[in-house]
Amino acid sequence: MRLINRSLLTAAAGMMLVAAPAAHAATPKTLELPAGFSAEAMTAHAGALYVGSQIDGTVLRLDVKTGEQTTAVRGRPGVHSNGIRFADGRIIVAGGTTGKIFVYSAHDGTPIRTYDVRGGFVNGVGILGHTAYATDTLKHVIYALPTSGKGAVRTIAPTGDFKPNAFDLDGIIPAGGELLSGQYGTGILYKINPKTGVARTVDLGGATLPTNDGLMLNGRRLYVAENRGKVQEVQLNGSLTAGRIVKTIPRRRLRNPVDVARIDGHLWVLNAHNPQRPKPTDVDDIIDLGTV
Repeated sequence: MRLINRSLLTAAAGMMLVAAPAAHAATPKTLELPAGFSAEAMTAHAGALYVGSQIDGTVLRLDVKTGEQTTAVRGRPGVHSNGIRFADGRIIVAGGTTGKIFVYSAHDGTPIRTYDVRGGFVNGVGILGHTAYATDTLKHVIYALPTSGKGAVRTIAPTGDFKPNAFDLDGIIPAGGELLSGQYGTGILYKINPKTGVARTVDLGGATLPTNDGLMLNGRRLYVAENRGKVQEVQLNGSLTAGRIVKTIPRRRLRNPVDVARIDGHLWVLNAHNPQRPKPTDVDDIIDLGTV
């Protein structure tokens, strides 16, 4: 989640390296991003990783085999990237403190539409069918919009087991025709019906996932990036309504894991920095955690 100070964003924006080639050289296990990029969002698409910046909304494409970095979406003033997903030839981006959701062409990164939902902190993005769902971590709601960028936004106020928290829903992913989303402040995992908004607590046997951010589901294995320095592996049941934490990856503490993605059987984690004190020298990296 990592709420970020607007004034610091503006100051850092003028100091960041704009061109993707300025990035540090890659290694087989670690990909380094340009200094001052302030990465927050990551997704896998067509065999590559895509990473978004909170500074100006730039989205970089990273070839995990060669380490080559190219610009998929050019940054613009007043744009942030806090969640990224691909769908139907579009890139859907949650705009963080801008309170907006941005839709770009997946072909050339051209802006297609901006939805001003007047959000508090528009955070994670999940795709289910032809609908994109974006969480608002401060306003306790989920925004639903057509992946095409043509049509109106629907606001979902979760009910059922859901209880609002000061730091609310963050990462969100499709799960068996419904949605899984974690509550950042409490560590509770919810399964949410996107049509009715009814949320049910996923029973983790008394365990929680505090500071949960990015989520990734592989079959019934859920991988959760926790900002407190961990990636948790959760084994879920067949209905994805209960489970247990089975592993912490890796054993060493990470700096600030904010998102996870899977390519060719390998799990990658975006290891970022504290956004409240961004520095032009901060280098975020993406680490290959091995096969899963």
